[in-house]
Amino acid sequence: MAKCQQFTLYRAETDVPRGRALSTEVLQSYVDAVMSEPYFEANFPMVGRIEARSLPGGNASVGGYMGEGFGVIEMLPVHHCELFVLHELSHVLAEARYGSKSHDPWFARTYLELVSVVMGPVAYQALRDAFDADGIDHDVDSSAIVGIAL
Repeated sequence: MAKCQQFTLYRAETDVPRGRALSTEVLQSYVDAVMSEPYFEANFPMVGRIEARSLPGGNASVGGYMGEGFGVIEMLPVHHCELFVLHELSHVLAEARYGSKSHDPWFARTYLELVSVVMGPVAYQALRDAFDADGIDHDVDSSAIVGIAL
């Protein structure tokens, strides 16, 4: 069984640039745009739709694969930024493809790939450096398409 790295991973994210702030009104269109990247069609064809919901309150943002090609992310307004939306999307994708149930190495790898594809090499390197500094295990088989240097 793969280890859960949840709190260590949260700590590693603290100094990584968050990317653009996203309003509640654009949250779904941002997710749809991310899902239209060729990376998804090539690597996550089992996920046809991810619904993005903004939560008015609560303790955490969450993401999960519901099955039958459908996933959901629920985001607190304080987490409406690219990095945290990609974090929750990674939960959906890693669960759908690898059966990931936590912040395990498959989740961490998927998260790195997603940041690379969507936010670019500078954000990817910052997140990878943070993961490496905090000992986050992400050394598992990659689903990255050819050309993404991970």
